Amino acid sequence: MIEILQEVTDWGKYKVNNGVYHINGAGKLIAYQRNKDSEVQVLNVPSNQFSKSRRKFVKIGERAEELASHIVKVEGSKLYAYHGGHYSSVNHARTTVQNLGCNVIYGHTHDCQRSVMQHISGIHIAQSMGCLCKMKKDFLKGRKVNWTHNVGIVDFFSDGWFNLITLDIHNGTTTWNNEIIEGD
Repeated sequence: MIEILQEVTDWGKYKVNNGVYHINGAGKLIAYQRNKDSEVQVLNVPSNQFSKSRRKFVKIGERAEELASHIVKVEGSKLYAYHGGHYSSVNHARTTVQNLGCNVIYGHTHDCQRSVMQHISGIHIAQSMGCLCKMKKDFLKGRKVNWTHNVGIVDFFSDGWFNLITLDIHNGTTTWNNEIIEGD
């Protein structure tokens, strides 16, 4: 849920405009209004710079949080999935869960990472699934990479929570439930 907050801070003798702030589930500023009648200015990237400390706010509304169209919600669950690649860094799973503020599985990064964060709306998990691409690419020119081949199995609980089991694939083979599974 996106909270819409009207600032009501008393700035004393200073003339400071108290704006309206739109805060996503991850606690980041995603939009701003100079006042409640002005046009909403949506930020291109959620801001980490917003802080409620030493200020006062009144909640004046809320709206459903809409993620980008390329991010899909797994029906009946608390899990989203998308191709990935928007947050590439050494610890991309952490960056992904911080910026999206939801439970998500994604690919594109070629390695398997998981990050769990506590948000005001509960625990959120981001996990990259590795990929199934050819590991040796000409453009790498022999460089070593941390890429992994993986496949995932997701079990869902009745309340929409999930359990993601990531299986490593080694030389075209993986195991599940004490069974060896050979790939083609």
